[in-house]
Amino acid sequence: MDSAVNRFSHRLAACGNAAPRLATTLLAAVLLCTAGAARAAGSGQDRMRGRELYQNQCTACHESVVHVRERRTVHSLNQLYERVEHWRTVTNTAWSKEEVEAVVNYLNTRYYKF
Repeated sequence: MDSAVNRFSHRLAACGNAAPRLATTLLAAVLLCTAGAARAAGSGQDRMRGRELYQNQCTACHESVVHVRERRTVHSLNQLYERVEHWRTVTNTAWSKEEVEAVVNYLNTRYYKF
């Protein structure tokens, strides 16, 4: 790891005046990627809470087969979040933002794998 950091430092130094901007851009990219991965992955406890919320609220109207059918209507993590939020509103379910994210994390981990 240290040798990779040293190589990066030498290459960054060779960039001259552009080095600070390049370093900032790279740092921002890394932070965005890790934040997105963390949101998508969630914790095991979040997924368990999401599973509980899903089973208590959503399975009253449909079974899990809607998530594995050939003609899915959800094709991205963002669409999944929007779909959960849509049905939360339609059913007047009082979930917090964290609970919606827990349900999204559960569904993504269990069925969608975005």
